[in-house]
Amino acid sequence: MKLMDRNGGLAGFIARRRIPILIAGVLLIALSLWQAGNIEAKTDIQDLLPADNPQAEAFTETNELFSTSNILIAIEGTGKDELAARAEELAAGMATDSELAAYIRNITLGLDREFLTTRMLWMANEDGFADMKEFLKDPHLVPLLTAFNDNLENAWFEEGSEEAVTPSDERELIDMYNRTGQLASLLTRYLAQPEQTDGNAMSEALFLGDKYMYSPMGDMILFRVTPSFSLTERDVLSRVMERVNGHIEAARKAHPDFRYGAAGDIPQEADEEAAMGFDTLYPALAALVVIVILFYLSLYSLRSVVFTLVALCAGIIMDLGILGATIGELNMITSSFGALLVGLGIDFGIHLISYYGELVGRGIVPEEALSQTLKKTGKPVFIGGLTTALAFYALCFSKTKGFVQFGFVAGTGILTVLLAMFFILPALLLVFGRSAGNEKRWKLEYRFLGTWGRMLERRFMVPVVLAAAAVTVFLAFQIPKLSFDYDMRHIGPQNTPAKKTEERILDKLGISPFPSYLTVGSIEEARTFTDVLEKEKLVGMIDSISDLIPSPDAQQKRAADLAGFRESLGPAYEYVFGEEERETLAYEIQRLEWNLIEIADMTAATLGDDNRLLAQRDHLIREIRGRETGREGDELFQKAIEAVGRATYEDLIAVDAAFARGFIDLRDAMLSETSPVGIRDLPEDIKRGLVSSDDSRFLITVFPTEDMVDNAGIFAFAGAMERIDVRITGAVQLALELAREILSEMKAAGLLVLGVVAILLLVTFRSVSATALALGNLAVSVVWMMGLYALIEKMNIVNALALPLIIGIGVDYGIHIIHHIRLGHDLEHTLSKSGKAILLSALTTMIGFGSLALLGTFKGIATLGILLFLGASMCLVCSLTILPALAIKMFFPANKRNADTTELLGKRQ
Repeated sequence: MKLMDRNGGLAGFIARRRIPILIAGVLLIALSLWQAGNIEAKTDIQDLLPADNPQAEAFTETNELFSTSNILIAIEGTGKDELAARAEELAAGMATDSELAAYIRNITLGLDREFLTTRMLWMANEDGFADMKEFLKDPHLVPLLTAFNDNLENAWFEEGSEEAVTPSDERELIDMYNRTGQLASLLTRYLAQPEQTDGNAMSEALFLGDKYMYSPMGDMILFRVTPSFSLTERDVLSRVMERVNGHIEAARKAHPDFRYGAAGDIPQEADEEAAMGFDTLYPALAALVVIVILFYLSLYSLRSVVFTLVALCAGIIMDLGILGATIGELNMITSSFGALLVGLGIDFGIHLISYYGELVGRGIVPEEALSQTLKKTGKPVFIGGLTTALAFYALCFSKTKGFVQFGFVAGTGILTVLLAMFFILPALLLVFGRSAGNEKRWKLEYRFLGTWGRMLERRFMVPVVLAAAAVTVFLAFQIPKLSFDYDMRHIGPQNTPAKKTEERILDKLGISPFPSYLTVGSIEEARTFTDVLEKEKLVGMIDSISDLIPSPDAQQKRAADLAGFRESLGPAYEYVFGEEERETLAYEIQRLEWNLIEIADMTAATLGDDNRLLAQRDHLIREIRGRETGREGDELFQKAIEAVGRATYEDLIAVDAAFARGFIDLRDAMLSETSPVGIRDLPEDIKRGLVSSDDSRFLITVFPTEDMVDNAGIFAFAGAMERIDVRITGAVQLALELAREILSEMKAAGLLVLGVVAILLLVTFRSVSATALALGNLAVSVVWMMGLYALIEKMNIVNALALPLIIGIGVDYGIHIIHHIRLGHDLEHTLSKSGKAILLSALTTMIGFGSLALLGTFKGIATLGILLFLGASMCLVCSLTILPALAIKMFFPANKRNADTTELLGKRQ
């Protein structure tokens, strides 16, 4: 600090070497821009956790072993056939795109029908196999439907058969409702035109279901694109999604009645990378524009404003260069550093050019004006900047990688901007701004600050302190109401195309887009875990190899059972319809409808009155309200009954015979495979998602239900998974781990920053009372900030950074106020001289944070901006009200002020 106090110190050094300083600045900027090209954007949650975190390690292992990344294409419209045509058309266009070919491993439109057909009986469990044998015995409609209804009633309505319905059961039932609905619909169609009967279509509809992946209501079709690259290849990821989105846009224009979208981690990462680029640049630019306008209206020289912004940009660019040469990456937290530095870094220049411009405006030569500026304001500006930088650097002691990176980037940025303001800005003023301060134009004078200081000191000191105490107590009681949002879906960008598509998929299929994963060492281990996971009520769907490959003992028994079943089948025969057979067929269809209605009603007890099976029942049949009937659905079964009643016996015989032929063909295919199913038999796209490349590890993918929509659901699901096995990982687990780390680190970082700030204040003031006053002002500001925020929003893993940051940021204003009052100035003089610079500093900080709140596409970044905006504004209010009121009492009491003010202030001025 003595360097700034001596006439020949820093000011003299800059005056003598102004040109070399500017040349060195240009070279550093060029070098920094070159190094900044090494920076990559990373949005993965595990990149924010400590490298040795078990969840992060498990997630990384899963990504390395399996192809879990995908692009999920969703098409919405009416009519399954039309949706299938649109999907096939879009998939064909992508498959023939030569630029995409190198980056796409395969496009999966639907299930592998051949594998499903030939291995269905091998993969069925004992109960399922027993049911299938009953269904496959007789190939004609009446005996088949009779056996089907008998099975439903035995399973659901006999005494002792009542069991809680799991989400997995719900999905299987929805599939069964769809399959029986398809059979009824096809039966109605073919009875009207028997010559067009497709027996294969009817039998496949009943036993295999849809060829493609539809939503339960049949208004959305999905297909998957598996990439041949990893998420870490960011340039490839962006190019691929650009091509995919091009195909989607072309399809949308060709078929405007259909809605197209892409979801999955690849589209999400592409959208988040674009959003991160936006958040890194545009909020900072918007803040700069507003700050330029504010400066133009407030400061003496437009050129000094431009020079300050040039120095600010130089400091930010040098920070980018250091970032590119060291860490080399930005994450969802560090992406906000640009707007933060704009808001914070400009403060240093404000104090310097405010005082400098005033002196030059009074006719003092620039060299002398610079010397006096550094003597008067250099010390508090430097201490304030150093305090803020050390507050950021304190985060580097965190165990959380995101905190460490943010602390390093922001702390280094404060220092590079501070150095730019102390060297580049003065050099620019001396070389190009010798007449700065002499511009004749209207400017804001901020005289109200001096008036407020006089009124505060003479009239409002006691009322202000009492009012502040009341507000502090009230807001302190609001802080316990502050809650934490653990849902990562609320942290990222909210209105991206991938986000909207994911929300529609969740709405229509009831499956969360955030699966969890467990890798195991054997199929038997996978089977054990799958059996346990299927019983969890928050598990909606499971992908496991154990569902495809039964145990060796089970397969050995199944081989014998299949051989015996083949031998038991009788020869084909013709089923003859008369009136009795017609009535029996109509009755069995009606019985099937009754069973489906009652089963859906029974699921309400465990799945709730708004479960998807009830909605599916209402869609296929009709809405049931107790004993009343609500609005009609498709009435597929009643239409089939009516078609049976209208058909001639000949038509019934023809349709039944065609169905029997298709049924026998399908049954023969089901019984054609005599060898047990093994890993080698799995279709390649299925195997890739379940088995590692060396066949040594197996992946279980667990999809939560749509009930995981709030903190309670998230904790319940994560807790259930942890109880089953601590190795289960995924976005939900990573988010919770990160939240726990950050909540813990936030407290530790806050205490560390507070300790650093306290030491710096003691060194600066050499006074315990002055230090206590500055820290007390800061404490009140933080209470106000947190209490107000509790009434507005929730905390999250990003805006939790605000607490340690505002400690470093908010103390700066108090330093200047206390510094001036300790020099002997009254409040009118203190606020008229330093108040303007403090107000402009706070406004620019608030503008920087406000730009994040208004323009930040990452919601976490936007909420960080809101919280820091509140913090900066509360620090400003406290620093202009209760702090000066208390400081003037502590350091310049009234009795001394009345006797000595005139003489003391005359000397100081």
